[in-house]
Amino acid sequence: MVGPLIGQVSGTIEAAEALRDRHARAERMLVGFIGVVVQHRSLMSLLAGGPGVIDMLRGHRELSGLVNRQMALLAAVEPGPGGTIRAVVVSRGLSGAASAGPLDLDDNALRIHLTEVGRHTHAAPHTRCRPTRRSLRSAIASNRWSRLDAGRGRPARR
Repeated sequence: MVGPLIGQVSGTIEAAEALRDRHARAERMLVGFIGVVVQHRSLMSLLAGGPGVIDMLRGHRELSGLVNRQMALLAAVEPGPGGTIRAVVVSRGLSGAASAGPLDLDDNALRIHLTEVGRHTHAAPHTRCRPTRRSLRSAIASNRWSRLDAGRGRPARR
């Protein structure tokens, strides 16, 4: 059941670990994990479930090692406890958000929302989270945003 998921997360971790810069590694991990979360929405609701499920998964040696590597990649952006807390909030929050009730979003829209929230939550305190041009174009094309706030580079709500 979790075999394909483990393979995809493992591939994302390996691709992220191959990068030199800690910020680039964290970004690759974040975007790759979002792709896995979106693709496996229903499974994520099970995995993000209760403590019994989490305890069972911790006993799975390969999965436990992958989670530790994923957390290390995300936490490295901000050394210390703050980075670890951000990494946990981002990974569990993304999993929970993707599986939260019936979201009336297609995969692309969900990916855009999760990426913006993930980047905002994961951004180190001294950096500003800026949406990518691609995500802005997609948001504007879907009529979710009416214009750009030129002063901040962020979409402005209607």
